Amino acid sequence: VNYNDTEYQEKDVIRLLLNFGQSEIEFEEIDENKQKTILPFKVANYIVNVLIADEIKFSNTSYQKIFDEYADFVSNEDIPDEKFFINHTSRLVSSTAIDLLTSPYELSDKWEIVARIEVLTEANHLKNAVVHSLFSFKAKKIEQLIVESQQTLKIAEQEERYEEMQELLNKQKELKTISKDINKQLGRVITR
Repeated sequence: VNYNDTEYQEKDVIRLLLNFGQSEIEFEEIDENKQKTILPFKVANYIVNVLIADEIKFSNTSYQKIFDEYADFVSNEDIPDEKFFINHTSRLVSSTAIDLLTSPYELSDKWEIVARIEVLTEANHLKNAVVHSLFSFKAKKIEQLIVESQQTLKIAEQEERYEEMQELLNKQKELKTISKDINKQLGRVITR
């Protein structure tokens, strides 16, 4: 198992974009008058803006193509629907979209009607799903940067480039702090 692989996190972010890109989520903010303000965001706008601001790229090329399409639409103040991706000219994008839009499970309406059991779906807690997915993706990307930094540090040590080592150690410390903060947001404790 490759613990630095971001495939699962990338897939989840793109799945949320495709399934809920046009849905709205709300965030509370305290304004300058100490009043709560509700800020509505389309899921696609939120995800695209967060990942662009953090300069995060996808390793999987089909996920990156789908993300780039969303970014183009968002920059033009538009959001594509799933049909756009299902009928996309690129077979890779089209097949990826179909895979992520279809679910092998279907929830029966009878749970609520007959059994009077309220079943929470992802749409019921969409904001949490989106935020968690983005933080998980960021956490994996930071882990990758930490591993790369450690490898660069080893090479610098072997080549006795001591001046560079201090700079690399500072970068390593900064990355670990970021990782700790992101994982704290996710409710995770990192021991290594």
